[in-house]
Amino acid sequence: MTQEEEKEQEKINKMVKRVKKTMIIFGIIFVIAICSLLFYGMKKVNYSLFKQLDSIVLEDSPNHINQIHIQVRGSNLFTFNAPVRIYYGKVGNLDKYKEYTIQNRGATLYPDHFTIQWDGDEHVEIIIHGDEQEDEKVKINFQ
Repeated sequence: MTQEEEKEQEKINKMVKRVKKTMIIFGIIFVIAICSLLFYGMKKVNYSLFKQLDSIVLEDSPNHINQIHIQVRGSNLFTFNAPVRIYYGKVGNLDKYKEYTIQNRGATLYPDHFTIQWDGDEHVEIIIHGDEQEDEKVKINFQ
């Protein structure tokens, strides 16, 4: 091999080393980015499946003095029991709640699953319907 060929081979070897180092660095950055996206996504999925509150019904009493707000907590996709919170109180100040579980085969809950009957402004009866349970009556007195 001539000196020119050796120099050419050296240049090629240096370039190959640089390319390898660059690929390793980009690979590490890529793995870190993927891991952080997965971690962020899992936190978001965990929140939406188990902690997020979705509004189902918001209703005022006949004279708009009291209010109830029914929300489902998380997703019942894996548990098949929907945890439901019924918030109640004066309009704009729903500081109390009752929690129930609806056995509904993991299906999405809709306003049709709740029948609300007001008796004046101070009493409300809520009937909870689930596909796998007897209707459940909930009475709330605002006094």
